[in-house]
Amino acid sequence: MRGEKRPAIGVECVVHKLPLPRSCWKILRRFVKLVVFIFVFFSATTQTVRAFDNIEDWFPPALFTYPLAIGEPLGVICRNCDSQGIPDVIIFTAVGGPKTFFDLPTEDSMVHFYLLLGKPEGWGEPLLVGQFPIPKRQVFSLTAIPGSDLDSDGFLDMAMILTVTPGSLAHLDLRETESYLVILWGCQDGVSFEMDFMQVELGLLPFISLAAGDFNADGLVDLAFTDPQRLALQVLYNQGGRRWSDPSLVSLSGEEDYHLVPVMCVRGRFDGESGDDLAVLSIGVRKKEFNQVLVFLSLRDGQRWERSPLFPLGSKPFSRFIDAVGSLIAGDYDGDHHDDLLFTMKMMEEPAFPPHLDIMAFYVLLGPTWDNPGSPRFIGAMPLGFPIFTKYDPTFGWRMVSMRMDGSALDVLHIYKDGGQAAAALSVPGHLAGAWLVVRNEKREIIAVSSVDLQSGITLFNVITRRSQ
Repeated sequence: MRGEKRPAIGVECVVHKLPLPRSCWKILRRFVKLVVFIFVFFSATTQTVRAFDNIEDWFPPALFTYPLAIGEPLGVICRNCDSQGIPDVIIFTAVGGPKTFFDLPTEDSMVHFYLLLGKPEGWGEPLLVGQFPIPKRQVFSLTAIPGSDLDSDGFLDMAMILTVTPGSLAHLDLRETESYLVILWGCQDGVSFEMDFMQVELGLLPFISLAAGDFNADGLVDLAFTDPQRLALQVLYNQGGRRWSDPSLVSLSGEEDYHLVPVMCVRGRFDGESGDDLAVLSIGVRKKEFNQVLVFLSLRDGQRWERSPLFPLGSKPFSRFIDAVGSLIAGDYDGDHHDDLLFTMKMMEEPAFPPHLDIMAFYVLLGPTWDNPGSPRFIGAMPLGFPIFTKYDPTFGWRMVSMRMDGSALDVLHIYKDGGQAAAALSVPGHLAGAWLVVRNEKREIIAVSSVDLQSGITLFNVITRRSQ
């Protein structure tokens, strides 16, 4: 693949031209952006790396853009590392989809999966490793997780949930959506996959988060995903031999007057017993008030799931459901070998930021347990978006990268040990569809995929790294 540094260009999304009040389309665009292309994210490798350590190393960064005729981008995710410690990436693209907000998908519409092998310098050409036909339907949401060895054969597999819908987005009918669990089983050659899929029932609200963990402590990786319509989670137990149990519904309801709508779930150890647990970020709905609520789920005796007490996270409720939506990340941030939780919440008052930007705040819960999550500690704030990288270094401080909600830019935030901060907005050509952070050659790179014009089928593969010295 060859490319050169190119100036950023902008495109106007057709949804801005629809004859509806601006406030209505703002809410709709945000909702669609929230349910489309949501990825579960994990902290990057803990090895010492140089890029993004100092502001002079990444501002201005080096940007390399490679146009690929592989379809409209849906997102990108890392396949972890090979024996040389070089990560690969998989790009999801749509082919045969509608050209505008009003158009219908075609008979031959499908989702393609492309593998780009990481090399010491640069990236390999995109290899088509799978395709999922969705005739006369288009992708409404796609949720994927990084590579896990789901079949215990020593090779990384990819799991995702696709929700598709017929018709145009301008006349969206959530009652007609279909959702599928799609798995790409890794093969011995390291460059090919075998695809498998099964339909899953998710109701009207395909607001899905996917997590992998050994929940019944049998040595096999199970899968869990949120089911907002039923106010529950669904768990698929790994039975070995690439077979799964029927979905087990785990309800979040209790005796409280809250209705808990699950938004995100992550794996961790929180009750001190065997097996992995789930931390669930939910929206507590009560009358016309909406609160962020944290709960834990644990499988007892390999048979019954128990739910922890409710832990409201905000001091004041939101007046709109969409404003209460946030992100949840699990990781060991303080180095004590216990799982911590980091969550985001929209800031109601942002006096230090431009008035046109919605802002999210980051909070950390250090060593939360089943009955005591502790007090959230404020870390910092960034423009509202999807975190793609979070890391804490005791000698440096916090490093964070996020993709803006509207797909217009990537934001980098450094919070130093002495309290100082450095932030920058990084632009790439086109309209952002997904981003990931990888480590290669002892430095971090942001991989971002974007669309030229939302209709030509050209995916722009953007690499943001430290500029050459």
